Amino acid sequence: MESGTTVAIDSGFGAVANLARRFTVFGTNAVVEIVGDDRITIRRADAEPETIRLDGTDEDRHLAPMRRYAEVVRDAVESGDIPSHAPTFDDGAACDEVLDQLRASPFASRREDDDGDDGDDGDEIG
Repeated sequence: MESGTTVAIDSGFGAVANLARRFTVFGTNAVVEIVGDDRITIRRADAEPETIRLDGTDEDRHLAPMRRYAEVVRDAVESGDIPSHAPTFDDGAACDEVLDQLRASPFASRREDDDGDDGDDGDEIG
């Protein structure tokens, strides 16, 4: 990136065992690791790891935000006014464009097609 920032995105969805979701951010001065809905650990080179315990629940963590979004959509349909903070089709199209660029990156991993020609048969992962 122009700022000198390096970004790496790696995602996996298949494993022989169920694992907690894990998200790791590597920074210049620290590494932050979020494991499941259980804890956040901050690791710095010159300090002991700092762990923040989260109050996890068995509730679906998507339910409350999706309800709030459904209320925004309902209100927009009823009033005809779209709030400035509400995501729009243009926002979705912009996100899709960024994802397309990431998929087209020479660093994106793809598997070969079943026929071995690495053409677009619709079976690429990415």
